[in-house]
Amino acid sequence: MPGRHESSCLTPEQASVYVDLRFDCHEPPLCLKQERIGFGCLAARLRGRL
Repeated sequence: MPGRHESSCLTPEQASVYVDLRFDCHEPPLCLKQERIGFGCLAARLRGRL
């Protein structure tokens, strides 16, 4: 669930995007997810591609 408070750390442009995401203003609705990926895993995958 998105935050329910305003953020004073955002630029006006960022705040506009944040409001649109908070109040589901996009069609079709967007689903944003955040997952934690360890740096070691990322580094190993990148080494395989370089």
